[in-house]
Amino acid sequence: MYSTESSYDLMQKFDKEILEKLDKNIPYDEIIEYIRNQSNYIEKYVQKKISKIKTEISEMLTDQLKKDLKSHLEKVNTNTKNLQNFVFDDSIAQDYFKQLNNPSEGPELLYKIVLSCLQGQVQQNFLESIKDDKRDAFQTQDFHILDCPLGLPRQKSDAEIQILLDFVQAFQKKIQDAIQSLDTQQIAFEKLFVSADLDALQLK
Repeated sequence: MYSTESSYDLMQKFDKEILEKLDKNIPYDEIIEYIRNQSNYIEKYVQKKISKIKTEISEMLTDQLKKDLKSHLEKVNTNTKNLQNFVFDDSIAQDYFKQLNNPSEGPELLYKIVLSCLQGQVQQNFLESIKDDKRDAFQTQDFHILDCPLGLPRQKSDAEIQILLDFVQAFQKKIQDAIQSLDTQQIAFEKLFVSADLDALQLK
């Protein structure tokens, strides 16, 4: 995509364009600058070129990442809608299970089941623990299987679902907001390794 140029190549290029006046569009002050200090002129040229490449790569990566992220979020959104279609009431977590040795484990176990459901796959042993009249919500035949897993919450208290209806509605709103905000998101280019690699370029 980008060609490489050595300092010798650049000097040959500028000698022809500037000293031999093959490029008539070069301003007179640039000609004088090149004659007085070739190394400084070439250094400025390289800095401008690297800056331009950074911008081009940043735009290219931003566009591709936005497309990939939008596709991922739309799959999650579809899975959430599929789940929501079977959630009709404000049943608490414990109401979904046939039997729990410790009822306080209900919210955390329901979270694990819902998370795997939203990712498109639910373990059979999870399904078997759900009451028959509530199991349809977690059948994932029509769900998208995600290429990468959903992130886990940092706080243990966030990895619990008390009332599934409330959770699904709030989660879907977050996903839809994330999709809508994609157009305004930018990559912190300076945090990418490619930025450091470009900054480290030296004339050879």
